Amino acid sequence: EEELSKEKNQFTEQLAQSDVKADAALAQVQAELAGNEGKMEESLKSMVWSFDCFL
Repeated sequence: EEELSKEKNQFTEQLAQSDVKADAALAQVQAELAGNEGKMEESLKSMVWSFDCFL
């Protein structure tokens, strides 16, 4: 019984840690996406602007 409870606690702790890691990874990906979105928006704007010059 006690051994089982120990294992369960260890398992929950590992789960919690992997959750934190997953959250951190997700936050990083979201930040990168947000950064890329900004860059894409800028390049799209400059593309549109250069097309306007041709018209």
